[in-house]
Amino acid sequence: MAPKKLVPALLTGLLGLSIAACSDPSVEKDAIPTPAPSSEPGSSNGVPQVSRPLDASSFLEDPCKLVDNQTLSAFGEFEEGEPDVDSNHAQKLIGPTCVWYGKQDVGRAVSVIIDTPHQKYAQPHLRGLAGVYASKESGSLDYLQAVEIDSHPGYPAVIAGNRKDMEEGNRCVVYVGIADDLTIKTSLDGGRDPEEACQVAQKVAAAVLDTLKQAN
Repeated sequence: MAPKKLVPALLTGLLGLSIAACSDPSVEKDAIPTPAPSSEPGSSNGVPQVSRPLDASSFLEDPCKLVDNQTLSAFGEFEEGEPDVDSNHAQKLIGPTCVWYGKQDVGRAVSVIIDTPHQKYAQPHLRGLAGVYASKESGSLDYLQAVEIDSHPGYPAVIAGNRKDMEEGNRCVVYVGIADDLTIKTSLDGGRDPEEACQVAQKVAAAVLDTLKQAN
């Protein structure tokens, strides 16, 4: 079985969101990748709003169902997804998670997380994408770039994290707002470089949104 390398990095990101203070969120422009800027129709205090919220409750028991094997095969060969929905991390810190580890390269892994703990336990004004923007403003995260997920303009998203983690791990995390108080995080660890990792994470996010729309 592949080593569980993702949990510490994902925990760091979530804890950063939990302790952030919110004041005039800002977006950094000199992103490591250079995606097209988001063009969301509505915003609150600079945070883009979700036009049509999506219900992810039917996937809380098995978030692996959010992404099919055909989608993953475009990025390499992966083992079957490993869900975590009952641990303390899943229930109280990160949220229901699925990780797909590379068959040949165990350092390459795709993950999807439904961030329900942040929705439940964060202060109301820090839930959803607002918490990510607040983390950038407070310095808990030093990198944030708004992006638009292909074919899903109504669902604002950002690439966010710490530059060192992105560069040293060739990793990227995309936060997608599926409601104003709830995000889904998609990521790739062990990419060829941070830009490739962000491209894959965004494509996985598009697949997640496709699945959620079909379920709603």
